[in-house]
Amino acid sequence: PENVMVGAFGEVYVLDWGIAVALEDDGSGRLPLAKDATSVAGTPAYMAPEQLGGDDPRITPRTDVYLLGGMLFELLTGRPPHVGECLRDILASLFAPPPLDEGVPDELARIVRRAMDVDPEGRFENVDQLRLSVEGFLRHTDARRLAAKADALGAKLVAAQREGAEELAETHFAEARFAYRTALDAWPGGEEAREGLDALVLSRATHLLEIRDLAGCARLLASARDVPKELSERLAAAQREAKAAKERAEARDRDEDLEKGRRTRAFFAAVLGTLWVVFPLTPHLLGRRDMTNPTTIALVATFFLAVVSGLVLWARDSMLGTRLNRSIVGMLFAMLVMQLVFAIGFGSFLQLDEVQLPVTLIFFHATLAACAVVIIDLWLVPTAIAFVAAFFVAASNPEHANFCMSSANFVLLVNALVVNYSNRLSEISKKVHRNS
Repeated sequence: PENVMVGAFGEVYVLDWGIAVALEDDGSGRLPLAKDATSVAGTPAYMAPEQLGGDDPRITPRTDVYLLGGMLFELLTGRPPHVGECLRDILASLFAPPPLDEGVPDELARIVRRAMDVDPEGRFENVDQLRLSVEGFLRHTDARRLAAKADALGAKLVAAQREGAEELAETHFAEARFAYRTALDAWPGGEEAREGLDALVLSRATHLLEIRDLAGCARLLASARDVPKELSERLAAAQREAKAAKERAEARDRDEDLEKGRRTRAFFAAVLGTLWVVFPLTPHLLGRRDMTNPTTIALVATFFLAVVSGLVLWARDSMLGTRLNRSIVGMLFAMLVMQLVFAIGFGSFLQLDEVQLPVTLIFFHATLAACAVVIIDLWLVPTAIAFVAAFFVAASNPEHANFCMSSANFVLLVNALVVNYSNRLSEISKKVHRNS
């Protein structure tokens, strides 16, 4: 208003006291009393509704609160609170709260609206309360500035997450959260900062859940005030899924553990390999060529089936505890069963003689070794070569067939022991898993 002047040092002067009234009678008669103010008085653009007068005087300290609120309104908007095309329109506007601009801070807007409440009972009780509220707003300037900075960092966080720049996003998140918390330390009642912090945490937690950073998501939700039920349920479901996946991975790791059963594998190779080296030489050691017949071969296969079964039963925890060991056991049983079938089919039905049968048996083992090279790994190449060479030597010198079989089995024994204690076994295990 024109009668309010501001000095060079910020001092405020009210120059025109023409309509001032006193609340209490001091006996001097200098000012009219508020209880007698029943007529219209004031500048329409700034008047409080009760200044329109009436039979019952309504002027109170809350009227001054309204007038000061109107001055604050003009400072914020650049226009008086009540405007219109004519006096009638201006006076009619006294009974509706004047609209503030969108750029006015929420806290200051609440102060203005309360000060200019149409109902005097809804206003501050006195000017001191209004002054304290405005001073509080001024003290909160730094907190609002920090909250605005945090809002800007939050926008950068969203952009970084959208681009997949996780390190940059984490930096923006940490800076924004720090700014919000600092703002709340400066002004614990700052709802803008508190709501901004909650939105920031929930936004980041949702993103971490989407990229499967469940631990990070859980930490953030633990610090949030109000977590949406849907987000909590999504996190719980993802955690259950991750736990199940971890258990499956641990089971797979146990199934791929090469150390488990390594010594048992060596023992199997030593026992079975030694027997395979010795057994073909038995006819020569005993001087009986008639032992190389279908019945003997079938009995030997049955004997080895019993030996392997006993060894597996004895060492079942280690030999059945990993997929590689189970594959080895399965191969042994398959080979021995097929050797039994070989003895029945080639010996009994085709009636191969004692010269043809051992040579054909070597060829049978050479075929198995070649298949193992393709199915399992190249580490069996020496064994396959040994059996192929043994077959050709035995085919050209049938009388040495058992020696050839024994020699090839010896190569298999050494081959198995060397691989069992080498790093090559790790690659073999992976290949077995892929083939399975």
